[in-house]
Amino acid sequence: MDITMSGGNELRQGCVMILSTIANVNRDFADSILTSCGDDVQRAIDVLLGMEDNPDIMKVPPPASFPTSSPADLEDIREEAAVQNTLSLDSPVADDDDDSIYVESAPDDGLQEAMEGVENHVGRDGNDVSSPHDDEVNTSTSGLVVHALYFVPQVREAVSKLRRVGQPLALVTSHLDHLVYELANFFALAHQPGFDRDSLFRQLASVIPDCGQSLDAVARLSKACYDSIVGYIEQYRRTQQTGADDFSNTFSFSLGNVTFQKDESRARLQPLGECRLARLELRRCKSSRDLMSVITENMTETDGLVSSHNLIIDPSTIIPFCVNAGGDRTIAAGGGSMSPFTYPRTIFLDRFLSRNFPLVDDRRVIKNDLLRQVQRLKADRVLLTESEGQDGLKTLETAIYYYDHVADHRNDPERTARLKATSDHLKEIVARIRILVDGDFRMSYNFSLPDQQVRVPGIDRQLSDLQAKLDTVYDCPELQAFQYDLRSVIVDTGVPGPNQLYLYAHDEAGRWWKTVSDDVDEVTEDTVLGDRAGCQGSGGYLLIYSRHIATEDMAYAFPKPYKRRSTKGGRLYDALERKGAVAGRQHPQTINPTHTAASNVTQTATDRVHTSGSCIPEKDQQNLYSPQNILPVPSAEGLLLARATEEIKKAQAMITLLRNDNEGFVNAMREKDLELAELRQWLNESNLEHLDELRDKEAEYNQMLANIDGKLEACRNEGSQVRQELTELSLKHSALEAQYDQSIQSIRNTRETLDKLQQEIEAYQHSEAQSKQNLRSLRDSATCEICYTNPRSHM
Repeated sequence: MDITMSGGNELRQGCVMILSTIANVNRDFADSILTSCGDDVQRAIDVLLGMEDNPDIMKVPPPASFPTSSPADLEDIREEAAVQNTLSLDSPVADDDDDSIYVESAPDDGLQEAMEGVENHVGRDGNDVSSPHDDEVNTSTSGLVVHALYFVPQVREAVSKLRRVGQPLALVTSHLDHLVYELANFFALAHQPGFDRDSLFRQLASVIPDCGQSLDAVARLSKACYDSIVGYIEQYRRTQQTGADDFSNTFSFSLGNVTFQKDESRARLQPLGECRLARLELRRCKSSRDLMSVITENMTETDGLVSSHNLIIDPSTIIPFCVNAGGDRTIAAGGGSMSPFTYPRTIFLDRFLSRNFPLVDDRRVIKNDLLRQVQRLKADRVLLTESEGQDGLKTLETAIYYYDHVADHRNDPERTARLKATSDHLKEIVARIRILVDGDFRMSYNFSLPDQQVRVPGIDRQLSDLQAKLDTVYDCPELQAFQYDLRSVIVDTGVPGPNQLYLYAHDEAGRWWKTVSDDVDEVTEDTVLGDRAGCQGSGGYLLIYSRHIATEDMAYAFPKPYKRRSTKGGRLYDALERKGAVAGRQHPQTINPTHTAASNVTQTATDRVHTSGSCIPEKDQQNLYSPQNILPVPSAEGLLLARATEEIKKAQAMITLLRNDNEGFVNAMREKDLELAELRQWLNESNLEHLDELRDKEAEYNQMLANIDGKLEACRNEGSQVRQELTELSLKHSALEAQYDQSIQSIRNTRETLDKLQQEIEAYQHSEAQSKQNLRSLRDSATCEICYTNPRSHM
């Protein structure tokens, strides 16, 4: 079956969109495959799905991560009828001269389903492109954010302090009261079987603004959801606030700015307002990409003339960080030469507080000085070890190996001596470089240098020491008062599908849980901190930190979890129960980030007992909406009181048990008293018998101690003598070193004198040879002259 195109550019865009949806690739890659297949749609589908291996088609590797297609790219696609009319699904007519037999294939159900999904995905309403998937994304994102906040103990405490609404949900008319009612019931009753969570998620999704289809749309959607949830909680708490309550710093922290002009030493702190979430731009970081460095880069701006610093005036109890790659595709794909973004389990925000700015500024000066030293040492190392972009040490070692093992001596002693001298000279150069770089020459060439040169600290060792100082430059008690721990991490892989979003959550027992769609698994902390799957190049794009709480103080806030009657959505609690973690703890429901709201409603409807609109049995509805159950969660004092009551009950049961066994216990104690009396009598008799013997042994031990003291004194005297001798030897060694240095200097002077004498001898030999040549010339000329004047002498 061939699918050919008969249309213009609009049809081609529609086919490219269909191909990218079927094969889950980006539109550029699908367009290149379609062009290589001669605009044959069926052939392009076969190539993308691996059904045809055509060597003529250029294999273009798809990118590491595929961004979601923007609805703006679909504006020019025709309506459903136009697309169906222009796509030709007819079989080609067989040529009479062709022996090939064309068989009409049955329609591909997968292809037809994908095409219908694309057609249903696209809707036209003026200039706006709407998608029913937006509500699903908003609902799933809202569920993940609520799920993440569920694991923050301070959030649960804040919700627990909300006073009761005072009436059932059906009688609540205010939108704010209705939403806060749903939110409070979620934190209080999420562990109850059959509790309807979809209503809360749909309400939150309805109030979240549209965040578009950009690369960071999910991050901005999560930020909007977090702002909405926190805003409703703060607004409702503000209406219930009394003079004794202070909720201002739970979710919001106040910012200020200090700007220094050039040559200014003082500036005034200007308040900037309050914030609930810190947005971090990775594109502003040029070198280090750890969380603290990224925060510093985003809160500090310097252009040479002006230095601006954003500071936290009053820190909040909860501080979330929303990471954004800033549209940098290299960073978003996790590629390039930049180091990946990392975040720790615990951070200290003291260095960003306005009250600590003078101390932090002093530490920053020290850090900059250390960085300059590191840069200078790295430049020196490159100068010593590299030559024209190559490893100079390796080149020298190769040359040494050649002179020692490869070069032919030709049985010539002079050539052998010359090769050895060259090799020794190169070894000396390598030794000097390694001393400067490593600080330790291991005599691999059986070559020695003066001791004072070996003591020179190596560049690598200095770099290691400087790096250790850089890592601890802010480690001081004054900057470690505000400790924050990581509670939840939301990750966006950037690949559309059921596993696009997933969550890491930290429970009160110190364990991490990963929620991906319907799967919940326990993972290690290294897995959480080392996850680099995020489309932001950072693993997680939403990090929620809160003030440190001791583990023993967190356990009271987590009641016992439950198991849902439905097989889907209750795996988190099944996993916790398998791990033996259900007693005295509570964990949130598993939130499916990819199911639509309709599917969630359908799933919830299967658990409903009645058709009255409630998923809780009718006999339990009156108890649910009674004044005793309208409170979200008990307060901390109430929970402590409940725990104390349980302990008192256990103690009373133990007292009753002891009273029942009181008679046997008393008899046993009497028998023990008798045995103890007999034991004491035996010890007294034994002590009287062996007292003299013990005294004799004590005298012997005292004598041995006296002997040992004498030997120790003798050893001290010998040690003093040895130290004196060592001092004399050290002085002699210093004198010998001085003599050695003088000898080395005299040898160098003698070598220079010998070099000068050698030059003079060579010059003398040259002049002597010249003189001999001149004499020989004079002799020849004299002979000729004699022969010319007296020719008869040769006859």
